[in-house]
This record gives sequence, structure tokens and C-alpha cells, in this order.
Amino acid sequence: MTFDELYNSNSAVKAICDEAKNPKPFTSDFCRGELLHGMLQNHGPVGLFILIDKNVPLEYQEMVRNYCRENAPACRRADCTEAICSHRYVTDDSYSGLKRDLQPALGSLIERLRHAGGGPEPKWIDVSKSLPDDSMEPIYIVRDEVEVHNYAADLRIRERAGENKLTPWYVKNAFYTCDARARRAVLELRKPEDVTGALSWKPVVLTFRDDDMERCLQNACTQVATVLPDKEGHLSLAAVKDAVKIVAMEKHIGVKDMSPEVLDGWLGQVCKERMADFPIAFAWPALLSAASILVPRSSDENNRTNLFTCLVAGKGSGKSSAFDYALRLLNIQSPPLLRLKAGSAEGLAATIGDISGAPRLYYTDELEHLLVKAAIQGASFASVLNTAWNHDEQPLVVARGKNVSFNCRLSLSGCIVDEKFDDLFGVATTGGFWDRFMWGIGPSGYAYNYRPFSGSPVLKAQSDGETYYGSETETQVGGERPVPVEFGADVWAERDRIAKELKVKPEERRVLEVGMRCAVIAAAFDGRRTLRAADLGPMKAFVKYQIYARKILKPNPGKNPDAIVAGKLRDYLDMHSTNGEWLNRRDMIRATNAQRDFGPSICNKALLALEMCGDVEQSKSGNKKLIRRLK
Repeated sequence: MTFDELYNSNSAVKAICDEAKNPKPFTSDFCRGELLHGMLQNHGPVGLFILIDKNVPLEYQEMVRNYCRENAPACRRADCTEAICSHRYVTDDSYSGLKRDLQPALGSLIERLRHAGGGPEPKWIDVSKSLPDDSMEPIYIVRDEVEVHNYAADLRIRERAGENKLTPWYVKNAFYTCDARARRAVLELRKPEDVTGALSWKPVVLTFRDDDMERCLQNACTQVATVLPDKEGHLSLAAVKDAVKIVAMEKHIGVKDMSPEVLDGWLGQVCKERMADFPIAFAWPALLSAASILVPRSSDENNRTNLFTCLVAGKGSGKSSAFDYALRLLNIQSPPLLRLKAGSAEGLAATIGDISGAPRLYYTDELEHLLVKAAIQGASFASVLNTAWNHDEQPLVVARGKNVSFNCRLSLSGCIVDEKFDDLFGVATTGGFWDRFMWGIGPSGYAYNYRPFSGSPVLKAQSDGETYYGSETETQVGGERPVPVEFGADVWAERDRIAKELKVKPEERRVLEVGMRCAVIAAAFDGRRTLRAADLGPMKAFVKYQIYARKILKPNPGKNPDAIVAGKLRDYLDMHSTNGEWLNRRDMIRATNAQRDFGPSICNKALLALEMCGDVEQSKSGNKKLIRRLK
């Protein structure tokens, strides 16, 4: 930003600069500092320290100071102590504090240690994307000016600024010297409200040993560390980086919605027009799940369209309503729709029986019932459903040697409350059951307002014995739907190209299979009898979201409380400490509900185990306990 841009963008700065260049008659005791403190007669409170726009960075405030120094009349006070009126350091008793040795125009550090006059404090913000992020570069407190120059060389301050790794503001504000009066002032600090300016948000590094001073700064600053020079008097940049913990603020993952790019063909248009009250992450998986049992069989038995679908969000977020809308829109009714809670896989198989591979949608509403049953030791729910993903027919032998014939193309759908996810998807689901699901996560900021289903279905239900078909009722669209779909010869090469572009790992490639099944369902309802490479654009967007969702929704493989808690904490760190940022340990334990659900002793044991295995590192910054993920 040039000075002209700054002048035109800020009314307070403009008024100050106009006053400096075209001054009104000044009093005999006029001082340039009055321009900044808003004390001029008939001028009003527009001084830089009174009504400074919070979007004006400190280095641009310095531009205003320099402008005033160059254009305003000379100071008429013989005893003036304003730094703006002189190029010399002010050394009398009016400046009691940590004197800054690199830029006298900005005054002493104590001016920023305490609130003065109750006015708003200046704030530094990044006004340009080209400026480097040096927010975690520390403020150094040294003993004299000689150390300033020596340590600046050791820390490569000027060189890193030339490499655009440090802002000009930081170069001018990195070092402060501490005298006896400044030390006494620091020892009076009691709480964070006593500190303003850079010390209120940047780490502080003491370059000499002073336990009392460090303790007082710990009370008032965000982070304080003592880093001593080596035997030769040099300050190590590596030692500083190791001592200064890059502590990430407590944050909640902002979950994004599915992109509209996933909506494919006629079915996508139905989703857009008739389910617009729901986020796409709810509407599209629910509609695909309902549509999965309507697609006619392909001549290729490997071309399957049955899906396992799960919507995950908080209570009262509209998960079940999204499924209800989808089922009503496509007119899915019994017998193809199974609304039941089976006590076992064998009970489910016996209920359905041998229906010659006809499609069924096992809709449990709340998947918790099924997953609790699957977690029972010896339960076969997960393994039977895993087989049903790829095979219709499963002969089962149940209690007392009874044979059960099961032959059905089974789709599964339901919902889970987000806070119960990693408790329900536990060790019993890690053998491939979790991996077969299509996920939809409630996006951040979405609030559901219930509305009953209105309008007529877009499909008419027809039942012919055990076979179920859907037929088009909107004659203006024309064409038969749904239709059987075959794969074009170019589809598989395009699928592999998408996998490479999205960096799908070999062990995660089932997400591609889910995406291909969804693409076939959309093609069937669009009347496209052949799925070609050019049709896979929505599938690519869908797979991209599923990869994203699987980073958030992970099964917990723990077999005992210690392992379960360790899994919770590890997953949290994987999301929040991606690049090894330090996190507040208390925030992590609260966010995962680990202590609430399992108690403090289990949490401590899990943390010690993770640290011993080299998965995490723990540390302290003042009174805060910190933790980060190690790769």
C-alpha cells in the first residue's frame, strides 16, 4: 500500500495529514505530537491514538508519523518530550519502560504494555496477501543495544526480510532493551489486560535469565520462553524455533457441504428442485440410496448399484427427514422398503429370505441399533453385510443347524448423531464395513426447519410379485427411466485418471467403487444406457467429497478404553495439528469428550502411551500444557 492509497482509504489519517500540511493557526505551545493525540483546537478527536481505524497496520501508522514530522511546523515547546519531534532517544523519567533501540519514533515498550486513556489500541493486520506470515515470530527482550545488533545477525533478521519471510514491521519491532526501570514495570504486570500491542499476541523470548521477570510476563503474555546464547555469545535460530511453541487456537472444524457439481442428470435436477431445503450432503446421498433399488439389472453381474449410506450430524438436523423426502419423491414403499430393526444378521436374512436377488432397501433410520448389535462379541452383522455389498446370495447356517437361504440385492441406509460416531463405528467395523459406506456430513452453520413433504412423487410405484420397477410420470421429459446401464470401454481409464488426480491411496480405492455405483444410478435415471468417460465429471466431485468426509469420520479401532481414547485423541490431532502445531491439551480433551466419557486416569494413560510410541509430543508454555502430532 502506498501512502496515497492509505491517505484516500482512511478518514482519520486524511484529517491528520491535511492538518499537518495546511495547518490552522497554532498556539504558541504547538507540538507535532498533538496531531497524533487529537489535541488540536477546533480539530476534534481525530488523532491517530484516538480514532485510529483498526485496519491501519502499525507500519502505516509510522508513515503518518513521518509525514507529520516532515510537513508540520517545528515544535515550539522547549521541553518537548514527544518522540515525533526529535530524532534522538528520550531518556528522562517520563519514559519509564523497556526502551526500544531500533526505532525511536515509536516510543518505548511500556507505552504498549499498559492501556492508556481507555482508547482503542492499534492493531496490526495483514492487508496484503503478498506479505509473509510472521505472526509467530517472537519479540526479543535483550539487555543492551550491542546485543540487538549481534542477535539480529545471528537470527538473520535482515536476510529473512529480504527473502520475504518477515514483514518490515517485524524487522523494526523485533528487539527491545530492558533497563532497571523497565524491569520494575514488568514485575507489576498481573494479568493479560495489562498488556497491549504486539506483546498481547506474539511470543516473547527473554535472552537472559530472570526468573521473576519471566514469571510475570507469563501471567500477562500469551507465551514466554527463555533462550540463552551459547558459550560464544551467539543466539541460535534453531533453539528459538524449538522453544517457541506455535500454538494453534482452539478451533472447531468447519464442515463444508457437497459441491453442486455432484448433482448428475435428471436425478440431480430432482434433488436441486425438490430437496433444496436440505444441504446437498444430505439430499444427494439420500436420493441415491432410495434410487439404488430401482435401477434394472445390467447384463454384467459385476455392475452393481446397491449402496450403504449414512448421514452424520447433530440432533434435530434433518437427517431422517432427508431420507423421508427421498423415499416419498421416488415412491419407495413396502415390500422393497424394509423399515425394521433386526437383532442379528441371521434374523435379517431370515426376514428377507430368498427373493431371487430382488432389490431391498434396509432402512434403519438410526444406525445405532445395528452398530450396537454388530459390536457384540461373536456377532456376524458386519461380515454378512460386507458380503451383501458384492454378492446377492448367501447361504447361512444359524442356531440349531437351521439353514437360511438369503438371496437379495441389499442396500442399507440410516443416520448417526455425530458425537456418537467413533463410539459406534468401533473395532467391529474396521474390517471393511465402514469402508463401504457413502457419507454425508451436516455442514457447519446449517439449521433445519421441519416442513412436511408436499407435492406429488416424481415416480409411480409398480409392484409385480417380488419385482419392483419405477416408471416415469413426467411425460414432458420423455424417455424411459430408469434404464439398465452398461460400462463404456473408456470408463476405466478415466476412473484411473481421476484416482491419480485425486491422489487416492491403494487402500482407499473402494471410494471409487462407491462413486462408480452412484454414476450408474444417475445414468439410469437420465436414460443413458451406456456410461462413458465424459459422464464422470459429477462422479469425480462426489469422490472428492467422500475422501474429505472420510478424513473426518474415522472408525475407532480400539479394543479397550485406553485404546479407544488414544484413537479419539490421535484423530483429533490429525485434524488440528496437521503440520505439527502445538495445541492446548485441555482444549483437545474437552473437544473429544474423552475425560467426560472415560475419566482423567484413562486420558492420562492414553496420552503417555501415545507419547511413548512417538505419536505425540507434550510440552508446557507457562501454565498451559501443550501437545502436538508427530509424523
